[in-house]
Amino acid sequence: MPQPTPTEKPRKFKALGNRSLVIGALAVAAVVTAVPVAGGFGEGRPLEGGERNPSPNQSRELRRETEIIANTSTYGTRQSNKSRNGGGAIYGCRSGAGGTAANNEPCIRANNLNQGFAFELVTRGAVAGLVTAGKGGPNTKPLVTNATGVADGLNADFVDGQEFDAAAVAATGQVETKTTEQITAAKTATGTYQVDFPTRANTTCVYQATVRSGPAFVVAQGQPEPNGRVVVTTYTATGTEAGGTGGTAVTGPRLADIAFYVTAQCTSPAASTTG
Repeated sequence: MPQPTPTEKPRKFKALGNRSLVIGALAVAAVVTAVPVAGGFGEGRPLEGGERNPSPNQSRELRRETEIIANTSTYGTRQSNKSRNGGGAIYGCRSGAGGTAANNEPCIRANNLNQGFAFELVTRGAVAGLVTAGKGGPNTKPLVTNATGVADGLNADFVDGQEFDAAAVAATGQVETKTTEQITAAKTATGTYQVDFPTRANTTCVYQATVRSGPAFVVAQGQPEPNGRVVVTTYTATGTEAGGTGGTAVTGPRLADIAFYVTAQCTSPAASTTG
């Protein structure tokens, strides 16, 4: 049998190589066409910029939580928008009432597992934000908190030119809660208390006191000078039997140690118009 000349072998192998490339290209094309071009839907797919992720097709919606975990000294993720009328991010949900306590996760939750802030809201504008609840009105609340301390700088005690301070005083004269740390109180005699509002020392105030519980009444009398001091006297609401009379003589209301609330409604002094 005649042997092929040396020039025939390269030609034969070259033909086989070209055929292999064609077959390989067809195989790759078949694989590519089997994979959806829009990869930004469903679990395990990459996100696509400028597109909805996942697809509007509900059958392709994500069914598991998408986690982005970082270990960095700054923010784990950052979203921003350079447009002057565009926001940085928007989060929408259809959560039911009650929040996390009712197993209804809110649209946004910031959970700090350490002791620092859970959030900060910062703006260069004059208004930091807006809270809208339902249709508004007295039956809606902007927020609920278990923190009963005073928020520094949140001047919620200033309304229509009037400033308010308040304290809850125990029967022993101890201040149990107060709107500012400076408020002090002391029991000077039976049913007689002195409450000082040092931050109101140079303001004109009207003082009011109410009993915290039980049948009793109180009288709050501010000092003649606006020095931020009020004297509160607490009385029993009903008469008591005079001692040793067998019920034939009854005294009227008498001084007694009773817990009370006291408020100071004050008008700040007018600003000086001189030099």
